[in-house]
Amino acid sequence: MSEDQLEKGSIPNQDSGDEVKKDFKGLLGSVRKFLSELLEIRTNTDATATKESIIADISFKGHTSWILVCSIFIASIGLNANSTAVVIGAMLISPLMGPILGMGLSLAINDIDTLRRSLKNFTVMVVLSVITAFLFFYLFPLRDESSELLARTKPDIRDVLIAFFGGLALVIARAKKGTIASVIFGVAIATALMPPLCTVGFGLAIGKPLYAAGAMYLFTINTIFIGLATFLVIKFLRFPMVRYANSQRRRMIARLASITGILVMIPAGFTFYNVFQESLFRKQAQQFLEETIEVYQFNGAGRYVDNLTKIEYVDDGASLLEVVCMGDELIPENVINTWRTQKNQYPRLKNAELHVIQGGKDDSEEKFNFVSELYERNKADLLNKDEQIRLLEEEVASLTKNMGKQVPFKDVSAEARANYGNIERLGFSYQIQTDFKKLDTVPVFEVKWKQGVQNAQKGADIKKMQAWLKIRLRDSTIVLKEVE
Repeated sequence: MSEDQLEKGSIPNQDSGDEVKKDFKGLLGSVRKFLSELLEIRTNTDATATKESIIADISFKGHTSWILVCSIFIASIGLNANSTAVVIGAMLISPLMGPILGMGLSLAINDIDTLRRSLKNFTVMVVLSVITAFLFFYLFPLRDESSELLARTKPDIRDVLIAFFGGLALVIARAKKGTIASVIFGVAIATALMPPLCTVGFGLAIGKPLYAAGAMYLFTINTIFIGLATFLVIKFLRFPMVRYANSQRRRMIARLASITGILVMIPAGFTFYNVFQESLFRKQAQQFLEETIEVYQFNGAGRYVDNLTKIEYVDDGASLLEVVCMGDELIPENVINTWRTQKNQYPRLKNAELHVIQGGKDDSEEKFNFVSELYERNKADLLNKDEQIRLLEEEVASLTKNMGKQVPFKDVSAEARANYGNIERLGFSYQIQTDFKKLDTVPVFEVKWKQGVQNAQKGADIKKMQAWLKIRLRDSTIVLKEVE
């Protein structure tokens, strides 16, 4: 083959390679454009309205103070009664989120006055909440240490992540034109600011400061990471900075806000690291127990009581694994030594001590049967709680769905009066209907016409008005009824 033929033959291959590169670049450009449009939030952000709404929620006086006291009482009663539904209700009405968002916003835009107001109101809210919870648990005769209360005494890595991503979702929702109410309700439930403060009051009331300290630690984590998420989102959305006439004062405030932001981020990072390390320790501890003690076969009347297992993490290395076995069969010492050797194979458990507490031969059969019954009953309680959680999740989903059907009745009635001059009165309600197979909630408008309007005119107006309402409210299930 000649050189000319080779050169001619290479031209199509070169063109083909260029086309592939061009198509690949086009594909990357299309993907980049798609992702940019999918994740873009700046264009639909109302910075002025968002700032005004956050600042408006900072105020703590009058109605807000009474709402806070009531929500604390409700949360305390729910925690005392071990009722998840009541605790959720208290979180929904709590106004604690306002000052936290205010602190994050003020640090992001260098607004020292808003920061001062937020800190003052936040401090007052926290102190009032703890005092209210303390008085309730101190004066109330029933002060059982329920699982709902104990769950708020020890934070883990999931609490950090919930607070941070909940804060992100809340600020993004608040920044959107037309705030997403269901997101705000969901974040109020997820981040759970009220229960830890109630647990602080509970710990102080029963004389257990460790409970109070653990609950306050959890509340501090939630506060820091919600504020941090607010700060980052506001910075990302490029909210305008507060301007000051005095340039020297502006620079001083900017430095102060930056230093405060850094001081907040340092303990946030330290907290995240410690909680993350504890989470890894507990994960390896659970894995060790599953591979050793939980699979041990007792020959006689013996049982490993897993719900009495104690896992204590200490960052200086003096951690503890304590397991309890009941019955008249002792686990041989060589088996326990083997477990200790296996424990050292886990890098995070090397410095932890393993204690095995077991009943001796003098334990009575009655005692063993009691522990077995207690164990089975606790398992049944856990199954019941899972069922309660499932029902509550369904209820929250139903409430969220109904939030989307809220009717702006004031605006609709004004438009209806302008369009239909013969209307004397207009009403609205949700009506529950059933065909005995399922329940439906139907939005129903009731209209009363003025005296003297002809029936033909009424019929025509009702058809037009019902069609208008379905289009106006984007709901084909709307029913319009005439009342006398």
